[in-house]
Amino acid sequence: MKAIRNIGLLALFVVAVGCNAPKAKTTDTSEKQTKTAETTPAKIELPDALKSAAWDYSGLGETRMLTYTGKIAPGAMESDGTQTSELQSVKDGVATYLVDRTGGLALMGTDTVELSDKGVSTTGSSIGQFEEPALELPADFAVGKTWESKATITAQGIKRTLVSENKATKEEKVTVQAGTFDCIVVESSVTITVSGSPDKSMNGSSKSKLTTYYAKGVGTVKLVGKGKKPDGELADFHIELKKVG
Repeated sequence: MKAIRNIGLLALFVVAVGCNAPKAKTTDTSEKQTKTAETTPAKIELPDALKSAAWDYSGLGETRMLTYTGKIAPGAMESDGTQTSELQSVKDGVATYLVDRTGGLALMGTDTVELSDKGVSTTGSSIGQFEEPALELPADFAVGKTWESKATITAQGIKRTLVSENKATKEEKVTVQAGTFDCIVVESSVTITVSGSPDKSMNGSSKSKLTTYYAKGVGTVKLVGKGKKPDGELADFHIELKKVG
């Protein structure tokens, strides 16, 4: 199943600005298919040394399309969206993936993700420019592990900074529409700061709680977020895996 390892991080940026987030790049499927038919590049092999726990639980090793369902932004309707990820290159001990989303997940954009000996990090996105890599899962991911994630994205003059304190708290069996999975549960406390928005009510800091369920070889199968935007509006959202392939 394609990785959805960073849905929590970018979903919180969407929550921070509501439905006024920068528009995501859409994918021209017919053009992509034509280009694929015209060129068949050599298959890129991932070195065994990079197949860490972060790689396994992020779902980067799965090659099928995933369909998710849920609500990604305040005031949004329940909707479905798909995600696909593709290994682009391996160089100097770093593997680079492209993660593309459609439908209800398109608001989160297209990401560039790196896998290294540090773990899985998001380094770029179509929703804005990253100032530094944002660590999603550490290489030695396991129950009891704690880590900090930080991301700063600038788009259309608006700066959004997210700082997340994360802990893998327990193992739990979780049932979603796609089936039942053995997961590691990650609890995150997140602070988001927005500045430069023309809507002054959106500037300032807000706090959220995020619970993410990671299944080995699959990635995220469920995510639940609860918090408030700077103007005090509730910003709850949830996503779960609906279909594989």
